[in-house]
Amino acid sequence: MTTYLGTAVNSPATPGVKGVTTVDNANAVRGESSSYAGAIAAQNTGPGAAIYASSNSGVGIAVASTSGVSLDAVSGAAAAITATSTSAQGVFATSSSGTALYGVSSSSFGVYGTSTSGLAMSAVATGSTNAGLKVQSNAGYGIFAQTNGGDGIVAYQTSLTSTNDAMRATQAGTGKALTVVGGTGTLQMEVTGGGTLIKATGGSTGLLVGGTTRAISATGDIHFTGTLTGGTKMFLIDHPLHPESKDLTHATVESPEMKTFYDGIAVADAAGEFEVELPSYFDALNETFRYQLTAIGSAAPALHVKREISAGRFAVAGASSGQRVS
Repeated sequence: MTTYLGTAVNSPATPGVKGVTTVDNANAVRGESSSYAGAIAAQNTGPGAAIYASSNSGVGIAVASTSGVSLDAVSGAAAAITATSTSAQGVFATSSSGTALYGVSSSSFGVYGTSTSGLAMSAVATGSTNAGLKVQSNAGYGIFAQTNGGDGIVAYQTSLTSTNDAMRATQAGTGKALTVVGGTGTLQMEVTGGGTLIKATGGSTGLLVGGTTRAISATGDIHFTGTLTGGTKMFLIDHPLHPESKDLTHATVESPEMKTFYDGIAVADAAGEFEVELPSYFDALNETFRYQLTAIGSAAPALHVKREISAGRFAVAGASSGQRVS
């Protein structure tokens, strides 16, 4: 093992702290602390990274803590922590009570990790109220994830009884708490239990989505509380003659007021009359009734509503015997 401890002055090639080891399971640099201070703390006021680690097979940076902060890095311009790995995690941090990984940057990335095959960044917190990853940025990205094949960000909650969020984004200003941009399959979320998949609150718009084909595609029932507003409202059903290969698009009936429609066909009796029975909930749901009668087969000039709606029924007269009326 080779270790250099000291301060690098006017020499960018000489590190303040450098550790090299060729022994399996040995640490090149290791820090331990039993107080509230960090085991390893690094600060860089220049353009470089406060902490830089590179690995060809193992973990670039691995830190663990039982109570305090495992790793604390602050940078004024560049990335506070930069880790690169070609097969394993670039950064791996675990904590049983506090924040596993915390990065702060005033202009660039708080935490930046790259990997060509494994996870660029992995953070695990075992406590009930702890954060696996906490990132704060005053100007740039809080978290920036880019992938060529795998998942950019994976967040999961392993406890079936926990009410904590797998991933949560907050915004105190006027910008967006979470922005997802990409091609096909950019954002995918699923809930295997009975929890809430997406919860968006606050601001004038809780959830704003857009798409070139569909903004939202949902399988299952949709329930909302409030007023539904928008442009043209269409609905799509299977084509009744070709349900496997074609769709049928219908437009909704627009009206400046709330309305419900009930229609059907009745056959007049020998006196040219008939009664229409409405659903049992009709009176409780509706008011201000209107009627439209159409004689089928021949004219019925005397066709009229003989008795208006009462107790869920109304009567029609003036048709011919056996005439169909809609």
